[in-house]
Amino acid sequence: MQQTENLPSLSPSISGRNDSISVYTGELNPLTVINEIKRLKAAFPNAKAGFFDIVMERVKENGFSDQRLIDAVNNLIDNFRYPNPMVSDIVSFDKRIKLHTHSEVCNKIGQGYRWEDFEIVERNNTKFWIIKSEK
Repeated sequence: MQQTENLPSLSPSISGRNDSISVYTGELNPLTVINEIKRLKAAFPNAKAGFFDIVMERVKENGFSDQRLIDAVNNLIDNFRYPNPMVSDIVSFDKRIKLHTHSEVCNKIGQGYRWEDFEIVERNNTKFWIIKSEK
């Protein structure tokens, strides 16, 4: 098993859990924000102008990457059914990988997993394991 160095730092999900990490890494490019706001305006023409300003503010504040923003906007466009979206419909979007304790890994090995299926991730001086195929 090798230690993962390129995973994002542990951050609680919207629900406050600390048992997972986001799959998204990287920076948020201002050009990506502009392009995705344009797409939102085209998809939701009845949304108030202030909505888009707040979306820009909140994705920056919540540490979005380019890909997370693109995926969040795509998800909203593909799945939203009401007249106007909420900022939280975008900001709450994330794909996460579960962090497993040593005990959980041992239980999973008893269920058919192998040690080679896991990778160590150290967060806050504590070792966790992730399932490699979920990266």
